[in-house]
Amino acid sequence: MRSQRANLQPLGRGGSLGLNIKLSADLIFVDLAEGVRYDPGFTEIWSLLMAEKFRKMFFPVWALCAFLVCGQSHAESSVIDLDIPDVVAKVNGVALDSGYVKFRLDLDSKNRPKKLTRSEMKKLATEIIDKEVVRELIYQEGKSGSSPVSPETIQKELERYIKTFKSAEEYEKALQARNISEADLKKTIEVDILAKNLLDRQVKGKIQIEDAEVKQFFEAQKERFNRPESFRAQHIFIPYVPMEVLQNLSAEELSSKAEGYRSAAEEKIREIEAKVKAGEKFDELARTHSQDVGSAANGGDLDFIYLGVFDPAFDEAIAQLKIGEVSPVVGTRFGYHLIKLNERRPPEQATFEVMKEEVQKYLFMTKAQKLVGTYIEGLKDKAQIEYFYGAR
Repeated sequence: MRSQRANLQPLGRGGSLGLNIKLSADLIFVDLAEGVRYDPGFTEIWSLLMAEKFRKMFFPVWALCAFLVCGQSHAESSVIDLDIPDVVAKVNGVALDSGYVKFRLDLDSKNRPKKLTRSEMKKLATEIIDKEVVRELIYQEGKSGSSPVSPETIQKELERYIKTFKSAEEYEKALQARNISEADLKKTIEVDILAKNLLDRQVKGKIQIEDAEVKQFFEAQKERFNRPESFRAQHIFIPYVPMEVLQNLSAEELSSKAEGYRSAAEEKIREIEAKVKAGEKFDELARTHSQDVGSAANGGDLDFIYLGVFDPAFDEAIAQLKIGEVSPVVGTRFGYHLIKLNERRPPEQATFEVMKEEVQKYLFMTKAQKLVGTYIEGLKDKAQIEYFYGAR
């Protein structure tokens, strides 16, 4: 049976707790193979442009936000009620165990705005299993090819990853908290490199995007390339749970201590709010107290942000502010904020020069997804796949 998937994520860049490790190499083709659709929706393209900033702002509380705000019991009980077997599928005789599937199902269901029904949970579980089957197919195909991943490459990537921790002790604690070994971690690195290399070969040199095609697409969709209203703001952010705690405590420990951490966070933000009202400079308070690693050093400056990208409570608070005003304490699913509004921009039409690169990316990814999809279907047709959960 293949080793347990690594569900480890430290403070810093690289995704959220429970997601696969993202290597320094671009793994967009792995996303395509798993069915992740790159489609900006054009008017919503501005939300995509802000997504990386958003991830950096609130990482790693992103992954545990629903856990802390919505509670733990509803998702866990739903997972238990689904009667997922220990082995969910076999790919060419290789068994895929349910451990990662249950973990991911629990995490994904908590990040939904409302409790999922039993049928919705079963559908989500089936989708996760299907993605695991695809990953196993790609892994087996890559493993059987002529370009294996060297131990030196895996070790180098592992060392790069370990450096994202403050110390070796914190790294070991994170492994223990996620109940995985370093061998599991190395396996995940190997799988992702093999998958990236294999899928890259299926696309490399096979897609051409001409400038005329980009221009034609832009002109045909011009009315949909609208920038929504945006604003420039600063914020001071205090997460419900301290960053260092998220890294080292298990979900069970967090569950038992969540209310205490949240009360302490509220007390902290109230103290900062009092200092703002007393006339202390907002940017200095942000540098000293904000736990948003992406903006604190810049006095909490978030640059320009498009409405509809962040948590609705954040947007609602901005809507109530005049230029130069500071909000009262705002609670989002990530933590507590004090927000200062500095500038607003009205909606406007984006120019071709601004959108050219994004249109190129969209056209490339659309064609790449078709190529990768065809390749994956070919792998499925040749493989012996047995499913033990979910109707297909």
